[in-house]
Amino acid sequence: MKKKILFLSFNDFSGGASIAAYNIFKSIPDDKYEKFFYCINKFTNDKKVKEIKISYLKVIKIFFFILFTKFVNLIYRNQLEIKKSLAIFKTKILQDLNIDSFDIVHVHWIFNDFLSLDEMLNSGNKKIIISMHDLWFCNGIHHYKIKELNKFSKIIDEYLFKKKINKILKKKDLILTTPSKWVKFFFLNKCKRYNYKEKLFKIHVIKNPIKKFKINNKVELRKKYFFSQVENIGLIHYEKKNFYIKGYDILFAILDELNRKKTKKYFIIFGNNSNNFPVSKFPNLIFYNFSFVNFYKLSILYQISDYLILTSRQESFSQLTSESITNNTPVITFEGSGQSELIRHKYNGYIAKNSNIKDFIKGIDFFNDRNKFYNEACLSKLYIENYYKNFLEEIYD
Repeated sequence: MKKKILFLSFNDFSGGASIAAYNIFKSIPDDKYEKFFYCINKFTNDKKVKEIKISYLKVIKIFFFILFTKFVNLIYRNQLEIKKSLAIFKTKILQDLNIDSFDIVHVHWIFNDFLSLDEMLNSGNKKIIISMHDLWFCNGIHHYKIKELNKFSKIIDEYLFKKKINKILKKKDLILTTPSKWVKFFFLNKCKRYNYKEKLFKIHVIKNPIKKFKINNKVELRKKYFFSQVENIGLIHYEKKNFYIKGYDILFAILDELNRKKTKKYFIIFGNNSNNFPVSKFPNLIFYNFSFVNFYKLSILYQISDYLILTSRQESFSQLTSESITNNTPVITFEGSGQSELIRHKYNGYIAKNSNIKDFIKGIDFFNDRNKFYNEACLSKLYIENYYKNFLEEIYD
């Protein structure tokens, strides 16, 4: 008899964490598991993916939970637009799913207080797997590392963090996964500060799966889309939220320097906020705006481009980085977080010193010669078709 496995996620295909969750779900062989995927918002046409039905009364309750989290955030005096969740209020949105009927519950990225931590952990004696797609389990309410806290907010953050860890440690059959060593070390180092020993946790580094793309001829692609064959083209993703985390202030400083030098003129921009990209600030640069591009068509943009610019201050993994490298396009980024673990410096990308604009531009210069790119065979382990055998089998069975 096949085991039943339940996936829980906020979305099924919107944002890096949700795409990772769905690709992990797809990698699980149907002959071994009866699998179900439940989410708050559904984007795919997959019949195995179901939306969690939430009544109007529950929506109103969740709205007030979100307001309360925003109020707590005021105590932190943090003005940055960073995702935050308290996840201390039971919303009961899972009460119709019959959790007890599943053998394994795999919890992915859920935020905005749609689900409490108690509800995530409430599966009786079932095996629970929690994938830490960001740093929420390392903080009180924030999903990313934030700057130094004031004295009062430190007390709150410490209290909420300890509450999380104590609840996690009470669950015997619980496995934590992280998409990078950076997230794992951040979590364990935070735990050590409060005298929680590393051996108390079952934690695995399991990088996110990657879809294998068809590699097209770059010359033919550029002809098709009327791009120059001789100019180097950079690729830039620009979204509405996470301005600080994505390092867009650093991006603008880089573009300002290139604009001043009147070099590296061509860039493709895409994303749900690319129509608001401040192109007028850089009159010597030329931008091609593709606006929102779906996941499958994005591979064309990777392959047309000569390099991807990624100025993020923090990335737990970076779907953009893995996809770009898989499409034979190097990534220029900063050291210190998850995306740099996918890159071999000066082979399939360039890892610049943190917030160092001059070093970042050196990376762009380095990959002006398209022949310098070397793909990494090790990424083939992350292809969806290979993923279950390489990473999941040991934690599911």
